Amino acid sequence: MKKSPTPKQQAFIEQYLVDDNATQAAIRSGYSKSSAYQLGHKLLQKPHIRDVITAAKEERRLHNQVHEDFILSRLVENVERAMESQPILDRAGNETGTYTWNGHVANRALELLAKYTNTFKDAQPNQKFTVLVETGVPGPPNSSTKENLQ
Repeated sequence: MKKSPTPKQQAFIEQYLVDDNATQAAIRSGYSKSSAYQLGHKLLQKPHIRDVITAAKEERRLHNQVHEDFILSRLVENVERAMESQPILDRAGNETGTYTWNGHVANRALELLAKYTNTFKDAQPNQKFTVLVETGVPGPPNSSTKENLQ
């Protein structure tokens, strides 16, 4: 027979789901502040409490429709949008011939995608490598291009 959480344990579970902080959840659910760290840890070790927390998180994930495909598609969308070059306009609204783009946004999204795919798992921490990105925006005259680097 599966054990059910006591009312105080249920309060802990509900509070734990707020911020995933066992110590604060124990305090907010009425456990002693002086022993909240140890009690929170012990409560999370109990299988019937872990099962309820896991089920609640899964239900939340399904309800919010946050899943791997959603996250990956949003990261790819961020990379694509951030890599779009935007022309800089003068006061009259004419293009100046220079472009701007959100490299930091693209780099962060690419970093997260690389972590997900283990793209750099064999790279050494201080290993240097070159990444060529084709933006479709012409660079200054005589600039390095893919052909010049080969």
